[in-house]
Amino acid sequence: MHSYSIYTGISHVNQLIKLRPALIGKIRSELNEIAGRFGGRSLDSETFIFPPGLGEVARKTAEAAGAMHACLREHDRELYGSTVFVYKSPGTDGESCRDIESLLFLVPEGKRLLGVGRCRR
Repeated sequence: MHSYSIYTGISHVNQLIKLRPALIGKIRSELNEIAGRFGGRSLDSETFIFPPGLGEVARKTAEAAGAMHACLREHDRELYGSTVFVYKSPGTDGESCRDIESLLFLVPEGKRLLGVGRCRR
């Protein structure tokens, strides 16, 4: 069984919270809803965890990461940049890491994730 995390970073978030608090609140709410829809939950304002499970967790995490990236891209004009990283919890084998990496790159062209973190081994 494997577990994964998704990190969603918004560049200059501290300044944006002051300048556009409603926008950042809306984006964070949308990201929380996306995580819940795919079986994950918020760990903090930027990190979402997906609990250990069998093979489905890699696919669901990859789909959630794609949806989160799409959500952030909808706000490209208001944000100064964003990053989505997926990483696997330490102590799990490398096989599911390869599975999730291959799934993430199936995201349609033009909607690719800005960053995919290396899995910890």
